[in-house]
Amino acid sequence: SSQFDRCTPSTASRCSRPRAMSRAAHLVGDAVEYVSASQLRCWLESDYPDEEVVIIDCRDEDRVGGHIPGSRHCPSASFRANVKYLIKDVLRDGDEVERAPEEAAEAEAQADASPGEEDGGKATPEPPPLRIVFHCMYSQSRGPSCARIFHRELSELLAGELEATSELGAAAPRRVNVSVLSNGFLGWQDAMPDLVEGR
Repeated sequence: SSQFDRCTPSTASRCSRPRAMSRAAHLVGDAVEYVSASQLRCWLESDYPDEEVVIIDCRDEDRVGGHIPGSRHCPSASFRANVKYLIKDVLRDGDEVERAPEEAAEAEAQADASPGEEDGGKATPEPPPLRIVFHCMYSQSRGPSCARIFHRELSELLAGELEATSELGAAAPRRVNVSVLSNGFLGWQDAMPDLVEGR
């Protein structure tokens, strides 16, 4: 079987549940960015984050000893072979999150009661951007390398998706930002010792 089955969430993420279920196309950011531990914590602990976050831990056997809550373990040794599967999995999880029954019923009622933008009504609120944050132990080699591979593959995949969606006149695409956690897991562990699991 594929080693991709190792790329799974370690625990339930502390990120809040996405507020909407998007089926729109996606638009990837222009470049891989760096984010600080404090910014990442802000996203994870906010009830209404301005970006939904997925954390990808690219360490290999050195992951033993602790990890960021909710992170997915996607070892660098098998990352390139599994990146396409990871992209599909991450985009699916980000867009098709199951909502509570009362939330789903309310959203359906609003959709039935409100005219679409083409009828002069308000457009459906756009979902917040999806932020994919990569890291390894120091975020000096494996994390940045995997982030670049992911960004390149995602850009190629979404180029065709965006063109097809535009032709259909669908809703505006959801932005996907690819980032690297500054100073890696060790920096996170030093700055946020209360947000480390598995020690």
